[in-house]
Amino acid sequence: VAPLRIVHVAAEDDALAVGVEVRAEVRGPVAGELHAVADVHVADADLELGGYAVGRHLWFKMFDVPVLYVPWLVFPVKTERQTGFLMPSFAQSSRNGTELGLPFFWAVSESVNLTLEPQWISRRGWKPTTNLEYLVGDDGQGRGGGSILPGDRKVDGDEDLYFSEDRWAYWLRHDQPLAEGIRLGLDVNRVSDNEYPVDFRDLGSDVEHQRQLESSGWITASGLGLYGDAVASMSDDLQNPN
Repeated sequence: VAPLRIVHVAAEDDALAVGVEVRAEVRGPVAGELHAVADVHVADADLELGGYAVGRHLWFKMFDVPVLYVPWLVFPVKTERQTGFLMPSFAQSSRNGTELGLPFFWAVSESVNLTLEPQWISRRGWKPTTNLEYLVGDDGQGRGGGSILPGDRKVDGDEDLYFSEDRWAYWLRHDQPLAEGIRLGLDVNRVSDNEYPVDFRDLGSDVEHQRQLESSGWITASGLGLYGDAVASMSDDLQNPN
């Protein structure tokens, strides 16, 4: 399950109901993502709109069925972009075990956002991740990030695996104008080993099912009714041993 996204907040007396969107991954013959709206029911809460809510005795419910109880939790109910902690993330799977994360959002400037998320994976260890979003001038933008998992406990000592227990990934999507009619673009995706996209979803859930992991850069130019581009790309075959 990916981090929860708040879609509505309703309060009555001291009780609080928070609607969240849960994104779950579906494996098997029909792969993809399942989106569902769940509710977090809070028996007792102190709510400051635009600040933080302190909830006690919380039940996470999916389709009106209680699935998780939390005795105490602080979460943001911001109405404006602001530095602070985001909703914790939680996932459970047979591959990684329990995954817990606490993302911290940093509003670096008016044009730069940075999210830092230390994540604990019970079967592997600590995996910090960073995500960056930025604007370049009036018509340029980008987003990128990186993650590292030093000393993956599930890989360390497994003689059937052919890659290092020190695992990492980084990615970048960049687009900006260089001059009138000329644009530069980058799409960079790099991983430490071919199993990384299967074990983790940093580059998106669809990468697991791709044979090639592509990175590319391009320049486009247009003017006087003409258009041209130059593209350079490289591919990493995810089906071959590293």
